[in-house]
Amino acid sequence: MKKYIILVLVILIIVSGVYYLRSSKKPSLPIKQSETYINNESLTPNQLERSTISFQSQNRNTNINYSEIAKKQMEEMMKASSTLSDISTSYNNSSLPPQYAQMINCNKNVDDIISDYGKIWGNITIGNIKDKKTKTYTFAKEEQDNINQLLLNYQSCISFVRNDSSVCKKIPSSKECKKIFDNQISYYLLLDYINGKNNNIDNCINNISNSPEAAQLMGSLTLEKACQMIHGVKVKNVCDKINSVNNLGNNIKFCYKLFSKGDSCQENNEQCNISIAFAKSNPDLCPNNSCKAFISKDEKTCDNMKAQLLITYCDYYNSLMNRKKVDEEKTNMNEKMKKKNSNEENDAEDK
Repeated sequence: MKKYIILVLVILIIVSGVYYLRSSKKPSLPIKQSETYINNESLTPNQLERSTISFQSQNRNTNINYSEIAKKQMEEMMKASSTLSDISTSYNNSSLPPQYAQMINCNKNVDDIISDYGKIWGNITIGNIKDKKTKTYTFAKEEQDNINQLLLNYQSCISFVRNDSSVCKKIPSSKECKKIFDNQISYYLLLDYINGKNNNIDNCINNISNSPEAAQLMGSLTLEKACQMIHGVKVKNVCDKINSVNNLGNNIKFCYKLFSKGDSCQENNEQCNISIAFAKSNPDLCPNNSCKAFISKDEKTCDNMKAQLLITYCDYYNSLMNRKKVDEEKTNMNEKMKKKNSNEENDAEDK
């Protein structure tokens, strides 16, 4: 019972955040849904082609439709024992649990969002439109940017959980997703290799060969000999091991920034903090989401990002569908009025 009370509180916080932002927006700066009239006769071949999407970086501060306070409260509550993932394991892993879906009118899942790309958000496909003049309903650019970023964050997280960049192929921002993966996975695999959690020497050679700083620490040692030497020695011992073979001198301080010897870092260095998290196999010590995802090997690590994506998307989608419904009702009413007026005119002529 306590679990469901907390879940209800989470939803109320999110909904209140959405209401707060909507009510506090200035009238002069509304986010309008895009209404596009497309005339196929005037389109050039270039206009019919899909253009390349320009995506923001992973660290972009997106303007999501709930307040930062509500977001932080949601994150804190989801860290408690009653989390979204606790009750979602028996349901579609890409959707919200029924309790959430019903309360906030959100039956979408991640696959639905990807499927909707090119239809109501992203590059709208117009080549199959037969009518010369067609009204289409799409997300506003700001909303599309938000969905792009949230989808990128979630799918990138999944790629690190699975240690597989192929999951990036599913989303529009696949190139950026793979770039994020490639830029970080090499270091993570090296740390696992040093800790003896994998025996693939290529994970070590590939990282050092692409890192001039790391290669400098190895001195005259060949990459193969250097990697054989540090395999399984543990992160906290790796710098001393290298120093015993190749006198590092002042470079040992730099080595400790890459591979921490203790439980803390003298400077707020991300790589140092990551090395501590790997040394202790504790994702909670990670300074970023990819580190947490890789160490945990659990897709539940990404549940908070998934919830943000689905709730935000459903808010945009429901607003768009409500607008479409109102417009359709107006159109139907106008058609009825025209038909009524036409009938009255015909009756008058008959008389």
